[in-house]
Amino acid sequence: MAQSKRVELQFGSDGTRHVWLGPAALAGPMDEPIQFTGATYEAELGLAQPEDRIYVSNGAGNLAIRQVKDLKRSWKLTEADFTHLERVRVSVKRDGKPVAAAIVEITAGERREVVLLTPQDEGVVEAWAIPFGKVGVQVAYAPKTPGATKNKKAPKQEFELTAKRDDPVPTLAISIDDNVETLGGATNDAAEAESGAATPPAQTEPSGNDFGGILKNLAVTLITLGVAGGIGYFIFQYVRRNPDQVKDQLAKVGVSIPEPNAQPADDPSVPAPSFSKPETLAPIVLDPAPTVAPVAAPGGPPRLVRSDGVEFALSPDGNTIGRDFACTIAWADQSSVSRRHAEIALENGAWIVKDLGSTNGTFVNGAKAAGPTRLNPGDTLILGQVTARFEA
Repeated sequence: MAQSKRVELQFGSDGTRHVWLGPAALAGPMDEPIQFTGATYEAELGLAQPEDRIYVSNGAGNLAIRQVKDLKRSWKLTEADFTHLERVRVSVKRDGKPVAAAIVEITAGERREVVLLTPQDEGVVEAWAIPFGKVGVQVAYAPKTPGATKNKKAPKQEFELTAKRDDPVPTLAISIDDNVETLGGATNDAAEAESGAATPPAQTEPSGNDFGGILKNLAVTLITLGVAGGIGYFIFQYVRRNPDQVKDQLAKVGVSIPEPNAQPADDPSVPAPSFSKPETLAPIVLDPAPTVAPVAAPGGPPRLVRSDGVEFALSPDGNTIGRDFACTIAWADQSSVSRRHAEIALENGAWIVKDLGSTNGTFVNGAKAAGPTRLNPGDTLILGQVTARFEA
């Protein structure tokens, strides 16, 4: 286990900044970064692993990154250390309306991030720790055209992002000039409305008939039915259970998915790709989807089984889950989980899960737990980006 230590952050002047620890692939909002004011700050590294990173924001949206193993007793930060944007937003619209579902690919130098845009995102996704310079954005989507069976890609657009800019969190606007599902309703070209027909769009190369078609039709079907909240959950489950197939199929259309256990590069200026919401990347488009059979929960003492197979026994007196070591179930290495994320307890003979005001939410079988929610054996929980199964 890593040794607990501290590092003094030294700045040339007073200012308000914040700092946090995280993995090499910074793929989502970090919960509760520590904010401080002054010219120095003593950062507690806790039990961080040598491959982890320390992230320091200068308060203007710029980010300095260094591996824990490269830190000495002090780190004197200069303007040259701030080499990344803390985050950028990508807005995808059609005729001013948010696009309902798409795959957003963001490239900057050797960095590549792939993010799934779902109806819950309302047309906007975010990418974190993007290096300064030219940033390319390309969007793949399912055209809402009769007879269309394949994804299309909008032309790649490039943006120049520098350390000095007006907006600390810049928004990269992408417009889709095609008939695509939007949150404001379907958009149709005037000619299509008059004739009732559409000219089939140019199509990308076939990406296989088992993954591309499955993803497309399920996404379109779910959006049509208005089940916006469920699309991300089902696509996530499909990708998690079929990682090799997903990787092979996306490789055919030029999309690279990082290995989940890949070691990060030693150079902090090129964080390893993830996105996902890293565990959250997937294409939009699915074929008539196979029915997802519920997992049969074996009997035994109540417990939470994480997707990596690790089991956590549950006490009837209550179980807090979060990054804080004081929690009953502490997931200190999961950056998407809040310090005190959720609680599972036995109330009136039933197991109940409650969200404790977390940043990224708690979901039961794909539905957000807005209040105390009953758990049944075999139910799937998603806390931030961590998936687990309740068994009893």
